Amino acid sequence: MNKISMYRKLLGYQGANKKQPIYEAMPGALVTHAFIHCTNCGESISHNMGPRSDAWCVQCTEDKIVADAKAKAKAEEEKKKLAKIKAALKKKKEEEDEAKRKADADGQQ
Repeated sequence: MNKISMYRKLLGYQGANKKQPIYEAMPGALVTHAFIHCTNCGESISHNMGPRSDAWCVQCTEDKIVADAKAKAKAEEEKKKLAKIKAALKKKKEEEDEAKRKADADGQQ
């Protein structure tokens, strides 16, 4: 972040991963008078500096980050549950195989 952007208001984000910040125009800057609207919710982000087709407002970006984090945590939890089930099934199969081997050994004697 450069020094100038530290003092300007953050309006939203743009780009494929919503990582590129959109700041308000600097005083005295020449800007277009086209609105920037949030791609997600449709709210107006800025009344100038537009158009931008992939802009997201700060609130939608934060909501998406939270939702992505929750989805990732849920996926990890499901992955752990699946690993436990697989381990239990493997243990059960090993026990069945061992019982079968014992039965075969007892039958041969």
